[in-house]
Amino acid sequence: MKESTKNLCSVLLPLGLLVLTIIGFAGKDEHFWFLSGMIEKAQKHQKSQEQKIRQLERNIAEHQPELQELNAIRRSSLPPSYTDIIGTFRSRVEQVFYASGAQVKTISTPRQLKGLPEVELYEITLSADIRIEELLTVMEALNKPPVLLWRNVTLRPNNTIAPEFMNLNAVIGAVCFKESASGSENGGKR
Repeated sequence: MKESTKNLCSVLLPLGLLVLTIIGFAGKDEHFWFLSGMIEKAQKHQKSQEQKIRQLERNIAEHQPELQELNAIRRSSLPPSYTDIIGTFRSRVEQVFYASGAQVKTISTPRQLKGLPEVELYEITLSADIRIEELLTVMEALNKPPVLLWRNVTLRPNNTIAPEFMNLNAVIGAVCFKESASGSENGGKR
């Protein structure tokens, strides 16, 4: 019985392959006509995905200037790798003002503002007596990375006590992108 089963398999197997080959090539130009519905559906899906990819590429190209501007802001902001961002922010403001020669009268504790989920915003309030050349030095120093922003500035002449000075009341801000938003773009500490 085993011998006859082997003979039957040896005949039926090639015969089955021959029948499948004939069925597969039965159509004029349609190979595997029984799979044509699946192939057509897959081709439509592929075309749809290719259109979505092209649309995304157009959107990225269209928004490239904004993305470059955002990356420039991110690179010039306070790096998230600082362990004490508030302390670093305050000491940077103090260093800039004292190095310029300005006479700082008051400086507040930095406070964190509500911002976007990926961005931390900080601000500090200060008042000082400052000369014009010292103010220019301060403005130049605050514009170096990590950049600090003038959120509000009031300058008044100090006519009564020291006419060469101006009274400065300012709110200075800082931006810090969180690790998850900035990835490794900022690298280590600056």
